[in-house]
Amino acid sequence: GALFDYIDLDSHLNLKPDPADGAPISDGVVAPTDRVGHGGRLL
Repeated sequence: GALFDYIDLDSHLNLKPDPADGAPISDGVVAPTDRVGHGGRLL
């Protein structure tokens, strides 16, 4: 069987308060950052 029934793939858009920043959204488009790797950073 599957390991998961449901996976929340957009959680970086829905967390409040957000513990990290990165992947900004402009006009519904997720934009890359100039940071190394995935661009995330803990606040």
